[in-house]
Parts: sequence; C-alpha cells; structure tokens
Amino acid sequence: MPSRRTRRVQLAIVELAIDPSDVDSETYPVRIRLTRPLTAYEAEGLAMIEPGLRCEGDAIVVPSATLDDVARAHETWAARLERVQTRAGELEGATLVADHRRIDAQNRHGSHLLSQSADDRGMH
Repeated sequence: MPSRRTRRVQLAIVELAIDPSDVDSETYPVRIRLTRPLTAYEAEGLAMIEPGLRCEGDAIVVPSATLDDVARAHETWAARLERVQTRAGELEGATLVADHRRIDAQNRHGSHLLSQSADDRGMH
C-alpha cells in the first residue's frame, strides 16, 4: 500500500521583510518569508518551540524585533525551522498511529455489533 505522505519542499528562509514605516521604531514586526507555508503540524510545532510568533501565509512574523537582529540570527532561525519540521513529523506520525488504532478499534467493534444484531434476530 503506497504511503499517503507526499514529499514537501524543505522549509528555508527566502527573505526578511518589514514595513518601511516601522523602521523608525525601536522594534517592529519582521516577516520571515519561507519557501512554502507551514503545514498545520509545523505551525503547531512552531507554537511549541517559539510561543508568540504567528504564521501569515508563507511567512513567520516576529512581532517585536529589528531586521538586523533577525538577520544576524539567520543560522538560529534555520535551526528552528529544522526543529519545527522534525517536531511536525513526530506530531504527524503520532496522529497517523492514533488514527490507525482508532480505525482498527472501530472495525473490531463494528464487526461485533453486526454479529450481535444478527444473533438478536435469530440468524446465526
């Protein structure tokens, strides 16, 4: 049976962006644009690793930073993205295992109900 998982493009930073009107502030939102939007599992993993960040389309928004600080921490952000992907894979795998167990239990339980209803009608 072929796997339902598809190969996703590796998460990577494409560019950093800010609203030019914010540059005069001490800190401001910095958008880290990625190679693709985060999956639901990756977004959940990011929230666990870095609370306070938000996802907007194909970007992560650091709500209060400076462009220079985020740019200097490029390697750190790349490592965070790697951890996010790893964590997402773990969450997705755990969900798949739980789904398979639930389906197996339903199949076993459903078969029991079918045979029980046949017994109740006197059909053996």
